[in-house]
Amino acid sequence: MKKLLLLTIALVLLISFTVNVAAEESVISNGSSYSLITTPSASYADDGKKLTDGVFGTIPDGGTGYYSSNAYIGFTDENVDADGNIVIILDLGKEYTNITKMGIGYLNETSVGIYAPKTVRFEISNDRADGYSEAGTLTTAKETESGLSQTYADTVETRSLSGRYVRITITPLAEFTNADGNPERAEWTFIDEITVFADEDTSEAESSDPESEPENEKPQTGDDLEVFAFVLLALSSLAMLVALFVRSRNNEY
Repeated sequence: MKKLLLLTIALVLLISFTVNVAAEESVISNGSSYSLITTPSASYADDGKKLTDGVFGTIPDGGTGYYSSNAYIGFTDENVDADGNIVIILDLGKEYTNITKMGIGYLNETSVGIYAPKTVRFEISNDRADGYSEAGTLTTAKETESGLSQTYADTVETRSLSGRYVRITITPLAEFTNADGNPERAEWTFIDEITVFADEDTSEAESSDPESEPENEKPQTGDDLEVFAFVLLALSSLAMLVALFVRSRNNEY
């Protein structure tokens, strides 16, 4: 009977933890306004919505690569600030008090001169112009060999931060050494989405764009697999609980 009680407690804790993990997946950035402090290339320009519309880049029908998707905005190696970076400021519409993750979608399509950035730094503040504190930094550099065609969506944990404005600083790959040992320069940096997650009802955010979110499958980040694993573990524990209960009842007779 003691084992049965312990297993019941463990099952309750597992289910509770699984629910908490799933709750962290609430996206609060969809439809948010943002400012491109660094101007992108006119050839792959922004429409003011691409980075928060929930749409990740895919290879369109008849397309030759991800870069032909309208979801991306592109920066050349000349579209950078004095420090060699690309800077974007995202306005969440109000202060959030429990921000758990921040992420970015980007492209590594070396066959057409597009390379994943070197790093992406996230900072947060309640003042758009000042007072930013670091939320986390992603190391996003990928393989640079010729012929690659890969899209990514990476996130960083942010320790339940609070704030309204998110400043994203993207450092392009710039110069690197190619497979032949010769110096080469990354010509393009492509990004398609910026995401911010919080343990809060997304309907409370004052979005700058009330339109409904487009339906599109985002690149696999591994978070859904984590939730699935916990659910599977909880179900397994439930099966063990039932088996022990049946065995206990049989022993009584």
